[in-house]
Amino acid sequence: MQLMIRIILATVVAAFSTATFDLKIVSSAEAGVIKDRKALMRIVGKSNKIIKKYKKGKASADEAIKAAKALRKATVDSLNKNLYRKGTTRPEIDPKKTRTLAKAWQDWEGFVKAGEKSANRATKFITLVKAGDHAVAKKIKLGCGGCHKPYRGKKVK
Repeated sequence: MQLMIRIILATVVAAFSTATFDLKIVSSAEAGVIKDRKALMRIVGKSNKIIKKYKKGKASADEAIKAAKALRKATVDSLNKNLYRKGTTRPEIDPKKTRTLAKAWQDWEGFVKAGEKSANRATKFITLVKAGDHAVAKKIKLGCGGCHKPYRGKKVK
């Protein structure tokens, strides 16, 4: 009799928790996609730090060129539709696991245009640095807002 009561209670608790907490469990394939996106964005972040140092006169032109090339490559690589497929973005995935919004794959053309704009700015920056035009290169904005503002959600703690 006690075993039967425990089974019934366990069933009720499981049903309640499933209905109350409707968060999708991240599969290993989805987790891999999210991990790949984050790895590319870490490259972009590290590259931007070096570029900012160059703009302040604290990094060499060679370092800035390498960083801008890495930034450009990571940006272009991130424009792979498989990295933003349905089921790997918010709201399907827990907001603590990813900040990427579903709008990235829903508005793929706009997302790609924003990424290409960033990559083109990196190319322009590289050209100016190679030409020794530090003053104009400093004015090139390599910010990430073109993609992040419309396609990235707020950080959740």
